[in-house]
Amino acid sequence: MDDTTIKVYGYRWVVLGAFMFINVTIQFLWICFAPITGPAAELTYPAPEGTSNGLLQLAGQISVVFIYGMGVIHDTFGSFTPALILAFVLLVLNCILVTRFKESTLIEEMNRHA
Repeated sequence: MDDTTIKVYGYRWVVLGAFMFINVTIQFLWICFAPITGPAAELTYPAPEGTSNGLLQLAGQISVVFIYGMGVIHDTFGSFTPALILAFVLLVLNCILVTRFKESTLIEEMNRHA
């Protein structure tokens, strides 16, 4: 049998408390702003409600694939840093793509009539 000593530091409670506070704050903001997302989406991009709900559910399912991929990267390299770097690169790529896309003609037409 291996004699392994596990040491638990009291400072972990401070880190856990800070993490909990941040998550509670984020969840509180989400609950506050969630009721306005539907009407805001209808004003900014008029699409059927089923389409927007389907896209949201698709995003949640695709995130599972990315999380699995990050786990594979973590298991392969033994560190979580490469997975975080990949997540950062994908975030930057997403920002670039979103800023480069042209508005749809439907939105442009609505803005002209408004």
